[in-house]
Formats: sequence, structure tokens, C-alpha cells
Amino acid sequence: RYENWTKLVDGDINTKWGGGMPEGGSYVIFKAYQAKACNQYMLVTGNDTKNSPGRNWKTWKIYGANVKGDMDDQAKRDFSNWKLIDQKSDIGQDLLPGANFTPAFFNFSEEWSKYKYFKIEVEAAYDGGSIQMSEFKFLTDEEYAEKRQEYVNALTEAGMSLADLAEQIDLPAAVKEQLLAQLTENVGGMIAEVAQAPAGELLPKYNETMKFITEGILEMAADYQLEEVDGVYQISKPQQMVTFAAIVNSGNPEVDAVLTADIDMSEIANWTAIGDWGGISGTASACYKGHFDGQGHTINNFTFTSTHNYYGVFGVISTGALIENFDIYGK
Repeated sequence: RYENWTKLVDGDINTKWGGGMPEGGSYVIFKAYQAKACNQYMLVTGNDTKNSPGRNWKTWKIYGANVKGDMDDQAKRDFSNWKLIDQKSDIGQDLLPGANFTPAFFNFSEEWSKYKYFKIEVEAAYDGGSIQMSEFKFLTDEEYAEKRQEYVNALTEAGMSLADLAEQIDLPAAVKEQLLAQLTENVGGMIAEVAQAPAGELLPKYNETMKFITEGILEMAADYQLEEVDGVYQISKPQQMVTFAAIVNSGNPEVDAVLTADIDMSEIANWTAIGDWGGISGTASACYKGHFDGQGHTINNFTFTSTHNYYGVFGVISTGALIENFDIYGK
């Protein structure tokens, strides 16, 4: 039959084990071709899990056993033959997705040696009524490493689109360049974590990284966006200080701004002064001529490292500039 228990271990994801969940749960017992021990295993969801995610397993246990000869019905019922090697409880869709034909990876919760017989007891499904699963497969460390590398490759390819995503953002070029560098560094670190993730952490880390690649740049860019009120830029975040500096330094020296909150600059790693000189032997690329009103607020944890002349929160200030009403602390 298409959905009988043998389909769980037939190596074909196009078949599945499924059916109603009897009181007390469902179980399947199968014999390995040879005694084996692994550190992880893979489940593959069914063909219509997207429409019926409640059929996914939620709580289950796996046992191993060795007996002389074949395991008869009496031996199967003798609980003393079985050793618990894994138990999972309240597994959510972050680990076992509600999508069709989707692999999910798990580490065994217990240390175990080689067994020839295995028993999987499914104690609960998402909705408690029916269960289904396309495939169960033991994974050696080498097999799991190959599977994991597929996810790393997918993230690496997705990460190559970051520059294109950055181009779509309405921010000064200097800000987009800084944002892209920060995002690329963050994504690189996250992909490195995926490349080392144990089975039970692979999908959550992969999904987190993919979401960061596709949505993170937009979320980060939102912190850099500046609002104008009556032609005056409103600054409440350290990232907005970066944007304001870029606006001034890109040929808009007379723009005005106000602080609407205290600013903590500790998370800004590479600061470029408002009115940047551009280099020790250079000439001023933008002398600030506008009105910057701190409105009694404080700029905290301001630090910088630069080879430029005239460097600080402001670099070169021209006649007509008015900078007032804020305190600054840093080094």
C-alpha cells in the first residue's frame, strides 16, 4: 500500500507512512540491513504536508534492539529488548517544517552502540488526529556533512545578491557601502555557524540566515533612514548620524538637523566626520555650513580612528555654521 509502514524506510520520498493516529500512538518496527550506529537521522515530510501540517510528528521516541535470529512478535512486545536512543517532544515547525518533501535533521538524544532492529513510536501529531512522514533515514557523519554543505552552498549563493539588494535602497552611496560591508560580515559569520551546526540546529540556523539575507538589509537600512520636518533632518539613532554625515559630505553642506534623542555611538565602527577633510594632504570635500541643534541631548561613546585632519563629530566647519545645545562623551 502507498501509505503503509514500509514506505517510511523504502528510500523513496514519493511514498509515505500515514494514517489515523490510534489512542496511545503509532509505531513501526524495522530491521536494518546490517547493525549500525549513527549520530543523526533525517526525516522527510509528506507530499501534502503544506495543506495538512497537522499530520507532522510532534512527539516521538526511537528504540534499538539486538536479538539472536529474527525478532518474532513476542520479542517485539518484550520491552526489555528495547533501548531508548532518542526522544523528541513538542517539536515545532522550526525543526520539522510544514512544507512538502522537506528534509529535517535531528541528533540522537542518547549515546548508543550498533543495533539491528529499530522501533519508532509516534506519540503525538500536531493536530492529534492523523500522522504522515515520507521518509526516515540514518545519516553517518559523512552523509550529514554532505547534506549540511548543500545548505551552506544555498546560503552562499543567496549572499551574492546582497550588492543588488543594497542598490535598491534609497540612501547615500557611502552609507550603502558601509551597510553592505556590515551585512556581508554578519552573513559570513552566520554561514560559518551553519557550516558547523549539529543536526538539531541546522534548519533553524539556515532559516535564520536566509531570512537575514533576504530581509536583514531592509531592516538595517530602516535604521539609517532620515525624516525631514520643515526641511530639518530629525536624528534619533546613531545610524542616522552616519546618514547625515554622508548627505553633508556628498555636496550638501548647508543642510540642518536636530537631535530628538540621546545618541549612543558605540555600535558605529567607522565614523566619517560631518564636514570630512578627506586626507592629511587633501582639501576639504565638504565644509559644514548648516545648523545642527542638539536640543539638550547627549552623544555618548563617540570614538574614532582616522588619518584625516580636522576630525571628530564635525571635521571642517565653515562661516555661517551653527552647532549648539548638546554634550558629547567619548575618546
